[in-house]
Amino acid sequence: MSAIAGRAVQGREIAALVISELESQANSVWELATLGEAYVLTKNRDRAVEYYIKARKLVGNDWGKVLSIHNQLWLLNHYLPVAKEILRIFAPPIVLAFAGHMVDAPNRSTPRFPASIESNVKDSIKGAIRTLQASIGYCSLACGADILFAEAMLEEGGEVHILMPFNKNDFVHTSLAFAGEHWVNRFEALHTKYPNTFITHDHYGGNDDLFSLLGKVIFGAAVLRSQTFHQEPQLLTVLSELDMKRREGGTRDTIQLWPYPQRHTNINPDVLYTPGNEVKSAMATVRPEQTLIINRPVLFVACIDMAAILPMEREKIEKIIKSLSGEEQLAYKVYEETENSIIIGLETEIGLMDVVRCVWNATAPF
Repeated sequence: MSAIAGRAVQGREIAALVISELESQANSVWELATLGEAYVLTKNRDRAVEYYIKARKLVGNDWGKVLSIHNQLWLLNHYLPVAKEILRIFAPPIVLAFAGHMVDAPNRSTPRFPASIESNVKDSIKGAIRTLQASIGYCSLACGADILFAEAMLEEGGEVHILMPFNKNDFVHTSLAFAGEHWVNRFEALHTKYPNTFITHDHYGGNDDLFSLLGKVIFGAAVLRSQTFHQEPQLLTVLSELDMKRREGGTRDTIQLWPYPQRHTNINPDVLYTPGNEVKSAMATVRPEQTLIINRPVLFVACIDMAAILPMEREKIEKIIKSLSGEEQLAYKVYEETENSIIIGLETEIGLMDVVRCVWNATAPF
């Protein structure tokens, strides 16, 4: 604080006192980082690097501590030069969002991700993780690319967060069982090891919108996590470029939602596949028929908290919300008033954001 306040001499004197008091007994992360900072202030770069490296080894993958020390160095660097080598020691982790093809179903006519290229795909994923220096990944756990990514992150010492689109048993039936029991076993091993977030615990019911929503949630989770580190995430995909060119919708539309197109790396399975080398699992089965649940759309919902709003302000907001519902693209699928809130649900994110923006712009700050 003395150095930041422009009292550099006083800062160096305090740093020297800290070194003399602490150096012979420092063994915790914070003591070692404090010594590193003291040596930065006394302009002893080599000793600063030594203690920051010791602290980093103790921190491991405790990203909260990494970020705390990084932010302190970031702040100091605005007032006195901190060596880039030191800043790199506590660089925040790179966050990856992941999406990719499942292993080809037994009845697929045109190969896209045959079992024969599994090891090549995994090697490519590992190479990408190392090149991007990624430490945190967000993905689902369908057979094929998803599971290969989660396994690769585990083997590289990374942190994985798993997102599930619906009921676990339904997911196993739709996205794993057809490819063979060994994929189900690998799924179970990862599912029990890593944190899981279910978008819904309800049944699939033939509602493919839930898969589309899954992709959006994976992207959003990676973006939000990366923002806590003051940086942008990366997207890694395993997608057939040939397949992407000839098809509309699905994965292609989801990828177009990625907000950082310059931070996207794709592994193209087309170049890893040699016709005639297909390997089909003897355990593979045809996907079972699904029990359809009709008239159950995915909705995007906002809750407007009215508890602290004056009656006149509430009346104004209610009038705005009701007037917007007359526009075709903003037709509410859900509208519910309670004593302290208004809940609205629409079929599109854009429509919901339009309503929220109108309410926000018309409401006095409070």
